[in-house]
Amino acid sequence: MSTRLKKIDLANALGVDPSLITRYTDRGMPTTSVAAALEWKERNIRPRVKVASVENPGLFDYDQSRAKREHFAALQAEAQARKELGELVEIADVERMAAQMGTTIRLALEGLPAMLAPQICGRSEEEIVGVLASNVERVLAEMSRTLDAMGEAESARGGRHG
Repeated sequence: MSTRLKKIDLANALGVDPSLITRYTDRGMPTTSVAAALEWKERNIRPRVKVASVENPGLFDYDQSRAKREHFAALQAEAQARKELGELVEIADVERMAAQMGTTIRLALEGLPAMLAPQICGRSEEEIVGVLASNVERVLAEMSRTLDAMGEAESARGGRHG
């Protein structure tokens, strides 16, 4: 007659909760030796979650995974709050506004030579510099108004608050 090991001793040796030992023995796990119980467990029990350890750092680590999920959820919540406060905008909105502004600047600058040539023809250097300076100021003021209008339109669409 073979001696059966205590449930608590088997649980400690197998690294499981003592309540599992009853289930395992009902399924046929031998209780005569730790070695036999370990061998049976390896053949019959599929591990549910492998935990990362120093020996196996690439395995799933529940706490690490949960911390990472919570970290990124916090980043997402922060980004949403900053967006609602008007501190953060979508990159597509910035790219669209930059393209519109670039087009407006290009059109204004392309029109300057044809518009200014008749105004400066036959004038002194000082008069030419004055005409050029006033027209550059006019174009810059137009760009500023255009940029303000674009920002107001974006605010009206809900892209910025404040």
